[in-house]
Amino acid sequence: MQALSSRFFGIVAVVLLAVAGTPPADAGNGDLAVSTPRLTTDGAGGWSFTGGGQMTGKELGTMIEKEIGAGNYQLVTAVINTCHSGAGIGALKAALSGPHNIVTTCNGDQTTRVRKEADGKLTGFLPAFWDSVNADPTKSVDSHVEEGKKGEPRLPKSAEDEAKAKARYEAYRNYLKRLNEKRAKEGKPAVEIPPEWDKGGRETRVQEPQNDQSADKPGAAKLASGKSSNHAIIYRTDGRDVSAEEEKKTVDALKKAGFTSIDILTPLSNTDGKELSDAQKEHRPPNLRDDLAIPSNLQKKLQALKPKMNKDEHLTVVVIGHGSKVQASNTTGANLGLGNGALFTQANPTDRIGGHGTASLLAEEAVSPLTGLLLDDYIYTRWDQPALVLQTLDEFSLGGAPVGVLINGIPVGDLVLDDEPPGGFGFHRLEIDDAAIAAIFDTTDILNGLEVSFDFSSPDDFLKLATADDLELMGGVMGFYGLSLQFSLDGDDAAVPEPGTLALLVVGLAWLVTARRRRPRP
Repeated sequence: MQALSSRFFGIVAVVLLAVAGTPPADAGNGDLAVSTPRLTTDGAGGWSFTGGGQMTGKELGTMIEKEIGAGNYQLVTAVINTCHSGAGIGALKAALSGPHNIVTTCNGDQTTRVRKEADGKLTGFLPAFWDSVNADPTKSVDSHVEEGKKGEPRLPKSAEDEAKAKARYEAYRNYLKRLNEKRAKEGKPAVEIPPEWDKGGRETRVQEPQNDQSADKPGAAKLASGKSSNHAIIYRTDGRDVSAEEEKKTVDALKKAGFTSIDILTPLSNTDGKELSDAQKEHRPPNLRDDLAIPSNLQKKLQALKPKMNKDEHLTVVVIGHGSKVQASNTTGANLGLGNGALFTQANPTDRIGGHGTASLLAEEAVSPLTGLLLDDYIYTRWDQPALVLQTLDEFSLGGAPVGVLINGIPVGDLVLDDEPPGGFGFHRLEIDDAAIAAIFDTTDILNGLEVSFDFSSPDDFLKLATADDLELMGGVMGFYGLSLQFSLDGDDAAVPEPGTLALLVVGLAWLVTARRRRPRP
């Protein structure tokens, strides 16, 4: 995290640039926590800004109710794609006194993912939901929710899918039982074993998207059901290209449905960051754009809509916000890889990453029909596709030949290293697909962690992992080093747990993937 501060006329202005922030008090009760930047002013010229703030369901609902006015709307619809708890949706609903739809990507504690396939198509619940709206906007909201469920490929859709999900789940329970036997011998407390599949386990793994609506069941009507007109606000805090495409899909569907007005608030940009930095240096409040996705701008959009609203008007608020990164890693074994500059060659191609805790995270990806989970004090957090991440100080592959990567003997993909001496350092992120994860979990012993091997085609090929001491060579921008597993959260909620092997990666991967600098080999 980078902190900038400036003191002027007795007032302190602080700029915090980060990915994830401390959850508000409401989030401690399991409330929805939408990841969002925040600008705060004190009325006397002082200000603070954080890129890692959060907005709870209670705050969102209270803001809509206050700024639009209780009873000053026919219907409020909220479409939310961030992670949350059941309590969070309850807090949002409780703040709205009138009819409402709360369309969420999950029921209770889980979320589906928005992914971009190889053909460029977005898949997941929300893309399918908006495709359904676009195809036939006269259908009911509840019908669009059902169509959205069909778009989530990892929801069990047949008896065979159900049987596979049950088998993996029970295998995971058996893995935890063996883990507890090992922990008992080590004098460690047992980990909790989830209930059997048929005794509550299924409900913790298969929870589908839903429309949590008010008692008058407005979900039976079409999305643009305002008697007079329909207004929408899109609040997008995620700056990734996938989310930009999700925003476009949302706008197209809302237009097709017949919304009268659509206001769009967009994520923090490099230009916004420069303005914040300049304002801090010049001891002045920042001049931020009106369409920046921060709560105060959302409040202004709602205030501007109030004169247009009445009991015949419908308001839809779409929240698009996800994107934290979790780094799961541990000191490697025989080769002392992480933090010790491991050198991998044909003669020394293997090392062990993490322990049973890291393996458990990967196993969860295979167990859940939706996706893997992390569990903290009060909320389940779902992640996107796991990846093996390497940051090298030096690397070489003769003729650019691909280097195969195996985890517990299961091929997970290839790396393409620098093929022109004198080599150079690089960043590699290799996604591990569902089939490989399932094979690792189903056919290998993960009790003692994960063994990573590199299949070099030439005795001249090598890669040398970067260490903490090498970060200075890279300007410190990478934020991590060595060999690790990474899980990309597909939703921001409360603070991500950081026990033992977890740490936040608070840098932009899109930049990192292309960042390379030539460096002579010793």
